[in-house]
Amino acid sequence: MNADRWLNRRLQDAPHVGSRLTESRRAQVSNAGCEVLNLKPYPSRPLPAHILEAAREAAAQPVSPPSRGLPEFNSAVAAALRSELSIELDPERNVLATNGGMHALFVTFLCLLNPGDEVLVPSPCYFLEGIIEPLGGRIIYVPMEETRDYAWDLDLLEAHITARTKCLFLNTPVNPTGRVLSEDELRRIAELADRYNLLLIADESYNTLVYDGGSHRSAAALPLAQPRTLLIRSFTNSFAMPGWRVAFVAGPAVLIDALTKTLEWTTLHGAYVNQVAAVAALRGPQDWLAGVAREFQSARDLICSYIGRNGAISAITPVGGPFVFINVRRLRRSSDEVAAVLLEDFGIPTTPGRFLHGPQHVRMAFGAGVEVLTETADRLARAVAAIGTQSD
Repeated sequence: MNADRWLNRRLQDAPHVGSRLTESRRAQVSNAGCEVLNLKPYPSRPLPAHILEAAREAAAQPVSPPSRGLPEFNSAVAAALRSELSIELDPERNVLATNGGMHALFVTFLCLLNPGDEVLVPSPCYFLEGIIEPLGGRIIYVPMEETRDYAWDLDLLEAHITARTKCLFLNTPVNPTGRVLSEDELRRIAELADRYNLLLIADESYNTLVYDGGSHRSAAALPLAQPRTLLIRSFTNSFAMPGWRVAFVAGPAVLIDALTKTLEWTTLHGAYVNQVAAVAALRGPQDWLAGVAREFQSARDLICSYIGRNGAISAITPVGGPFVFINVRRLRRSSDEVAAVLLEDFGIPTTPGRFLHGPQHVRMAFGAGVEVLTETADRLARAVAAIGTQSD
């Protein structure tokens, strides 16, 4: 059957989400009998009793939440952001519950973009093609230099702004490089957005994973940026709830109103049980999450220490987030081929850098214990030796 005439060509021309391709291939390799290392991009903690009990009770209730989200969910989000960022949000007007962070991004761009609108995206970056381009939008990638630790070049960003530029994708900590934007950088970005009347799409999915004594800063806390910022956060990482698919968008009421209508045309509303569980996570004891960032920092230090000793590969030490972006340009294979060898021959799951606009790299999660990470380092050494370098 030739189904081409029935399909949305723009969507079909977009790649699959890189991480999902990796997960699919990982399952195939595992099913074939290869031991694949369990490297995760999110905290692995058993959910405490108060969250499980709240979900259990909710599962017995035939409830359809409002399109904006459960009032108690939106109130809990507003209270958490007030405590963290000292911003005042009306739960009924400034918060929207979504089915995960990717859904939040999809609803946001579906609501905002007209054909020809441009979205400025510093790269390497998260997967956005399949969201923005099928809508007729254009992603303007602005490459940040590895030699400068992927620091954002704001002059270069400004040079890429045109009359069609509508949004700046503001991801911090940056997926995949682990760059964390400072408060001064965010102020300068806010000034840039104000000068050119741009929206800031602030994806802060890894806000709790910041290392070396640093702290997360949000554009949503800056008075100049707040009226033009849509803040997206996910419970996958902040509360170790990857399977629950809960996130939110917070921002100006006029935009949240429009996003709510957009969400209604995609899913009508979010899942009741999942939002109840998220409320319990926000309002309940937080001690079960103690030490998550410290554990990820230790994991980062272990794996980056190995990479730093291996002359054939390299990586900028991430300051935040759960990934290390490994430069494999000295190896004798493309990054796609390196990723395939790592997974199929050595059981190390990585995502080829072309999906993240860093084509000479592979992205590897480092959420794991010492034993798994030590084994990862050993397998990486054997893999690099098996592949060989360009000078061999």
